[in-house]
Amino acid sequence: MATGEGRLIYSEGGGAEDLSPANRALVAGSGEGHFVQRVGREPEFFVFNTLPSSGWKIVGRVKLRELMKGAYQIRSLTLAVVLLCILFTIVLYFFISDALTHPIRDLKQKMAQAEGGDLEVRAESRAADEIGGLAHGFNVMIAKLRELLARSIREQEELAKSELKALQAQINPHFLYNTLDAIVWMTEAGRREEVVRMTKTLSSFFRIGLSKGEEWIHVREEFEHVESYLAIQRMRYRDILDYAIQLEEGIEECRILKLTLQPLVENAIYHGIKNKRAGGRVQVSGRRLDGERLEFRVADDGCGFSPERLAQVRGALAAEGPEAGRDNGFGLWNVNRRIQLYYGKGWGLSIDSRAGEGALVTVSLPVVR
Repeated sequence: MATGEGRLIYSEGGGAEDLSPANRALVAGSGEGHFVQRVGREPEFFVFNTLPSSGWKIVGRVKLRELMKGAYQIRSLTLAVVLLCILFTIVLYFFISDALTHPIRDLKQKMAQAEGGDLEVRAESRAADEIGGLAHGFNVMIAKLRELLARSIREQEELAKSELKALQAQINPHFLYNTLDAIVWMTEAGRREEVVRMTKTLSSFFRIGLSKGEEWIHVREEFEHVESYLAIQRMRYRDILDYAIQLEEGIEECRILKLTLQPLVENAIYHGIKNKRAGGRVQVSGRRLDGERLEFRVADDGCGFSPERLAQVRGALAAEGPEAGRDNGFGLWNVNRRIQLYYGKGWGLSIDSRAGEGALVTVSLPVVR
């Protein structure tokens, strides 16, 4: 405690000599205030005030270390909490990052396996989030790829079988034998002009049929092939077979799968007209519809099909495997299957018939130039 003139009246734990001259003047000249001053080796905090009644100064002091002890503890605690929060955030970051990226890495690995040809791979993810949705989509895609691959293999096998059947039909030994037999008996009968005509027609038939191993020929050539076949058959069945061929102008140079129409004409003769056991007629025509679609018709006035038999043949045409068509028009099924394998499912044959009134087979194909 000091007077207004700065004289010390009472002191506990130290005296006015501990104050620097500047701070002592500050106490004497100010009503109240505070300051920090180093006393010895430690800083101390001083606070002073003036008593209104007497004008005396009350000066309090405390070591700054003790005054700030609580603040230091709070600061240390705050730093510890901040460090713990940072550490927790880092751990949480890596945990969440791993939880998010692990399924992605796994999916990436599975995709690499699938790219390498392993279609048995499967992504495992039970999550209901976007990653789980991607894994599910990947599994669905792989399943569909396996299904498409299996279907492609089956179609290739069926295509090879169909091509073999087409080749066998192309060089049908019965047809060749019967034709050569007809040439022999016409030669023995002295019908030289007919022998020459049939021999030339047979040569043209096989020339177009072989067509240097090409699968695609012009529509004009396909009709020439059919006409050669019909001409030979009419020379053999002079009294029971007649035919007519009509091809619309402008489609002669379009391309068509070889041996599309000849098996249908053969089917009309052997299963329609011959079973009728009377004279019959085969009509073959081709035209263009809707700009980009071709329609070919093979009609006969043979014995036709009963409703039950027609239903069986139509069912065989719609079947995937050859077993269904084995006893229900296998020749028609073979042609229809070849068309669908080459052109697509939207193309092929349709058949209409009535018992005793003949049959009509319609072939729908896209325009191929």
